[in-house]
Amino acid sequence: MTSVAKVAAEGNGEILANYREIPAICQSAAREVEAKLKRANLGGIYMMGDISEPVCEVPLDINRVGVILIAD
Repeated sequence: MTSVAKVAAEGNGEILANYREIPAICQSAAREVEAKLKRANLGGIYMMGDISEPVCEVPLDINRVGVILIAD
């Protein structure tokens, strides 16, 4: 039902994703990990929001950061 390869090839399709919340104090460390993943040509983090701001219309608690992770 899902195919990362199809999405990569065609630019359209379905993939698995997870939504997580992390403490706001960890945002800078998460950004560093995200940069390392990109340098290694690995994905993982699809989107990281701002502190206390909804991500993809998902509300979150104060002093938390929403993160959408993709899986293949």
